[in-house]
Amino acid sequence: MALNTIKASNIEDGTIAGIDFDDNSISSDNIAALSSSKLSGALPALNGSAVTNLTAANLTGTLPALDGTALTGITSDFTPLENQMSRLGLHLGAVGQLTKFNMIDQVIDDYEDATGVVAYNGVAAIPAVSAYQDASSSSRTVTSNGGAAISTTQKKFGTHSLTFDGSNDHFTIPAHADTALGTSDFTIEFWFYGSIHTAGSRHTFISNRPSGTSPNTCYSMNQYNVSGGNFMQFDAWNASIVNCNGSFGSAFNTPVNTWTHIAVTSNSRVLKIWFDGVERATNTNPYTFTQTEVLAIGKDIFSGNMLGSGSYMDEIRMSDICRYTATFTPSTTAFESDSNTILLIHGEAIAAVPASGKVTRIHGTSLAWK
Repeated sequence: MALNTIKASNIEDGTIAGIDFDDNSISSDNIAALSSSKLSGALPALNGSAVTNLTAANLTGTLPALDGTALTGITSDFTPLENQMSRLGLHLGAVGQLTKFNMIDQVIDDYEDATGVVAYNGVAAIPAVSAYQDASSSSRTVTSNGGAAISTTQKKFGTHSLTFDGSNDHFTIPAHADTALGTSDFTIEFWFYGSIHTAGSRHTFISNRPSGTSPNTCYSMNQYNVSGGNFMQFDAWNASIVNCNGSFGSAFNTPVNTWTHIAVTSNSRVLKIWFDGVERATNTNPYTFTQTEVLAIGKDIFSGNMLGSGSYMDEIRMSDICRYTATFTPSTTAFESDSNTILLIHGEAIAAVPASGKVTRIHGTSLAWK
C-alpha cells in the first residue's frame, strides 16, 4: 500500500510504526506534509544512539551561529585566581625557608598590600661601574690625566677617593650639553679633604672653561687662598665674571684636613654656596651657561689652575635641579643616581647588583629570593 498522506484516522491505534509500511521505512517521498499540528504526543529524546548515516545531504536549512551571546555567568577577570596563586607560591617558599634554617613555629607574613596583591619591594638591578667612572644612568667616560688616580689614604665613603698631587693631575669628561648646566637650576656637590696652599693662589675643583678661547657662558668652582685661609668661590664667566664668594670671612674658610661637604646650587639663577649644609654665600647669576666643553675635575683647563698636593675629592655629583634651598644635613651614605643626576663619581669600582625579587617576612626578618 502506498500512502502520500498520513492521518490519524488511517491508523486504528493512532500510532505509526515501520510495520505499517511495505518497505518498513519512512522517507520524505512517503509523506507529503508533516507538521506539529498533525502530530500529538511527545517525541522521544534524541541521544544520538539511534541516529545513523546523517549527512549534509539529509539536511536542509542552516543552524544558527554560536557566538556566546546567550551565555551568562562566565567571568573574564582572573586576577583573584592569580593573586591566590602568588600567595600560595610565596607561602610555599617561606615554608621552605623555615625548613632550611630549622625555624620552628614561626609566623609567616605574606606581605600583602591593601589590594590583596603580594607587594613588590625588590630592588632594580645596578650595573657594574669601573673605578672613578660615571655611576649615573648616562655612563659618561671619565679619563685620568697627568697621573690623577684614586687612593685609599683618604675616603669619605666606600674604599677610595680621587686624589691630586698638584702636578697637572685632573680627570676629564667629554663635552655634553648636560654638563654645560644650561638651565637656571642645578647642583654641584662633593666631599673635599685638603690643606692650606700658597697665599693668593686659586685651586680649581670643577670647571668647563675651554682651552685657548675666551670664556663664554661657562663656570668654574675654585678654592681661593686669601689671608692664609682656603675659601670657596664659584665663578660664572661670560664677557665678565660674576663671583659667588661671600666676603671671605673666617666662617667661610674651608676646614683643613677634614672631610667637608661642599655644594653650589642655582635656584632660578640665585647662586648659593653651602658648607656641610650651611649657606655661606649667595649671588645672582645673569648668565645661561651654554659652553658645551670638556668638563675637568681638579683643574681649570683655560687658566691652568689645579688642585694642590694632598687634595682629595669623593662622591662628586652634578644634578639638573636645585637640591638644597635651606639648611640641610649632608648625606651620611654614598649618593645614588636618580632621574636628575647628570654625573656621579664614586672613587672606587662598584660591583653589579642583580635585581631582587619579592620578599616574605618572618617576624621582621626578610627572606628574599628572586
